[in-house]
Amino acid sequence: MRDLKRILELRFENHSQREIARMLKVSRNTVRDVFDAADAAGVYWNTAYNLSESQINELLFPSNGIDVSYEQPDYAYVHKELLKVGVS
Repeated sequence: MRDLKRILELRFENHSQREIARMLKVSRNTVRDVFDAADAAGVYWNTAYNLSESQINELLFPSNGIDVSYEQPDYAYVHKELLKVGVS
């Protein structure tokens, strides 16, 4: 998981995105995404230092309530269909 709290702390200390990415061994795009989400949500180090990582994650990247799981296929039916002649 991304170290959101540490990214916000290093941003507060005026480190660049590249420096933060190098220090935490994450991509610069990850750091940029956290910066953008923090700006949009108005979350900065002074509000985030006493929050847990999961609370910060929910503030920056709120879930939209959509279940991303997919319905499983009926494997018995698929198997039966594949047994027919001419079906591959």
